[in-house]
Amino acid sequence: MKIAIYGASVSAQTIDHATGAVTGYAEVLRREHMAALGATEIRQFTYGGNRASDGGLALLKDVIAYQPDICLFEPLIEDMTRGTRISEGEIRYIYRRLLKAGICPVTLMLPLPEQGIPDGLPEFFKYCKICDDHGLPIVRVNVSDVTNIPAKFNDIHTRHAGARIYADQIVDQLTKLGGLGALWAGMTAPSVTDDMVYVRRVAGSAARSGSLRRLQMRLVLEKSAKTGIRIVQQQTIGPFSPVLDVAVRGKPTSASPQWHTLPPAQIRVWDTYCHYPRETFVTMADFHNAGHSVLKLDITCSETDPNYDTCRRKVASWPARNERVMKPIGPITVITQIRLQSAEAI
Repeated sequence: MKIAIYGASVSAQTIDHATGAVTGYAEVLRREHMAALGATEIRQFTYGGNRASDGGLALLKDVIAYQPDICLFEPLIEDMTRGTRISEGEIRYIYRRLLKAGICPVTLMLPLPEQGIPDGLPEFFKYCKICDDHGLPIVRVNVSDVTNIPAKFNDIHTRHAGARIYADQIVDQLTKLGGLGALWAGMTAPSVTDDMVYVRRVAGSAARSGSLRRLQMRLVLEKSAKTGIRIVQQQTIGPFSPVLDVAVRGKPTSASPQWHTLPPAQIRVWDTYCHYPRETFVTMADFHNAGHSVLKLDITCSETDPNYDTCRRKVASWPARNERVMKPIGPITVITQIRLQSAEAI
């Protein structure tokens, strides 16, 4: 049986590369609990530094392509400074796609260690309601009785002892839920709602690697309507990461002669951990389209400086403005509420 672990940075943890100590619950499951779970392989699909609504939706296609028997979906602990809060329609989309692919979704509710239980996290009740409505199993981790939290957890992340606590509770609750057949019993797929979502990878965009200071895109929607649009891509970020200027023009139809300019926006790619390079999903644009079916996007590295004073580490010097770049390592994903006719990087 194959198990996919799908979540943000807590689910991405494996080992401390400086010491070799195991720090992630996924790695504890892999090393100590494969037999108890009946698993032949456990693979992580993670979007650390982003959110289920953006990096999670962009990564879902890879989870499905892996064709696991179970997907352990950990949606609550995420970077709330990125992207946008997930909608009910987007949650339904994730579960519906997994179930349609024959993958059993098990929702893993992790807490903030200092709070003990996950109930206070922003999306907890939203996920619980959808899971309860459709008979989808939940594993709910509780560390309210755990003492000496700093020795076991590093802020939201796990140290070795914390990772073992999470892994032990996951195995215990999965065992009580029964085998794969028992997990499937009573499940129904969430229906399509008015709060619909469409996720599309842009063909050929993965080939655009290296360092970029500008990205231009053209999107054509099936109809002229109001919709939110997000552009997400996996990138390497670090000291060189910029603030992005996002300029969007739109028109009602391809035949319309007049382009309308949407309000300009900025997206912060650099963050307080960018004293070192790492891979993450970057939300490069997040805007509301008011009735255009044809859109042109121009995303450029801004002259605006990142807020370097907020960095978690002291850095002697930062790259010059002309050295700030985007470093894509994966395809571009477009997330909308209206189906796309076409999407291209130009």
